[in-house]
Amino acid sequence: MIRSFNILIITICALPFFGKAQSFEWESEVEDGLSNVPTTKIIETIEEDFILVGAKNISTRICKFNNFGKLIWEISPSIRSGDYIDNVVSFDNFNSFFMTVVGTPFPSKNNFFSFNSNGYLTIEKVTVTNRYHTINICDRLYKGKIVTGGYGFSPQPYMNPVIEFRSTNGDTLGKFEYFGNWHSKVRKVYITNNDTEFLLFCSQNNFGKLTTIRIDTLGNILKANFWGPGSNFYECNYYDMVEKNHSYYMLVRLTNSKMIERGTYLYKFNEIGDSLGLTKVDGMFNTINSTPDNGLILAKHTLLKLDSNMNVEWEKPFKEGVEIQSVGAARGGGYFGSGRRYDKNDNTYRTYVFKTNLNGDIESNNDYPDVEIYPNPFDNKINFELPFGKKHYMVLYDLHGKKCSEAEAVGSTYLILENLPKGVYLLHLLDENKNPIQVKKMLKLE
Repeated sequence: MIRSFNILIITICALPFFGKAQSFEWESEVEDGLSNVPTTKIIETIEEDFILVGAKNISTRICKFNNFGKLIWEISPSIRSGDYIDNVVSFDNFNSFFMTVVGTPFPSKNNFFSFNSNGYLTIEKVTVTNRYHTINICDRLYKGKIVTGGYGFSPQPYMNPVIEFRSTNGDTLGKFEYFGNWHSKVRKVYITNNDTEFLLFCSQNNFGKLTTIRIDTLGNILKANFWGPGSNFYECNYYDMVEKNHSYYMLVRLTNSKMIERGTYLYKFNEIGDSLGLTKVDGMFNTINSTPDNGLILAKHTLLKLDSNMNVEWEKPFKEGVEIQSVGAARGGGYFGSGRRYDKNDNTYRTYVFKTNLNGDIESNNDYPDVEIYPNPFDNKINFELPFGKKHYMVLYDLHGKKCSEAEAVGSTYLILENLPKGVYLLHLLDENKNPIQVKKMLKLE
């Protein structure tokens, strides 16, 4: 149930391989590399693949899944970092992905890097500093520059909001830092539609006041609003936020409240940083995103869909032990996300990735008969042992999405690939209706 509170706070391209109709729903767990990773963020590419970024201890891990839930590649950049990852963005039609990671140990490493859709690092910028840390990236460019938000220390141990400007190759161009009684981190930085102002959403580590700061492009403060401890008598634990139709929705947990009921709320703000009120959400959620029908999708132990009027359309639980940390609406319909699942058998967490249909349901395809594909690596031929009496389709792509070969068959068959250059390829197997069955990474020898 959703309850609204009108509280006034005084001032202070490439096409998909087989088309959207053939996509299906899945859930997957990464057994190696990203296993037991506490923090993950996921983003969908224009081809409906998924980039998954995780951080564990002092190592960053990056994976790519295709839109059928199969792992394509996994890399570990040479950058060593901590467990704090905020977001992953793309400014060039998903050919490159940019992100920041706060490193450890102290003095922390301030990490900024980019990688392409094939998993190759294109930018590595590492600065050892105890003065300033970036923790998020604006999802728009400002006059060709990347804008990041974070915090500085002056004087220590107090935190000051900071935004920084970088070129698209990662070089620092300048920053604005706001000293005084702010004591906050820039959790999100947004650029206004006319590109003349920035809106900063700030909060402390866990519990504390929220601050919105509106500045012009020269860094001058135009307006600042404060919410949290003090005359309002409540504290806010920041989780996540999203922009939708020139409004901003912040997912928070209110505690120590003498004004309203404690719990999870959506805090709505307009484009100049003024509060538009609170909406209570029954349950606990730690990630939020917008949906194509002007609604919102929230997740943690369940997946919750709200319509444009903030009413609940449906809520679906995940399997036992799953905790989602990042969620989004899929281009082909449905919803996707990532997080972790606790395994009671070995007392550990496993990275968990999912995609649902429009109703939030996951439909397993585990009942399909086994298909043998061999050898791998291959020289000039790939053999298939398929269920007898059913037509199947085999399509081979390179890592750039170019179709290299295709065939249809019933029962046993093979592909002749004598003139194919050596390298890594993706073999897509489809059933008689051209619905995907599996995708397999194949290595071509000399």
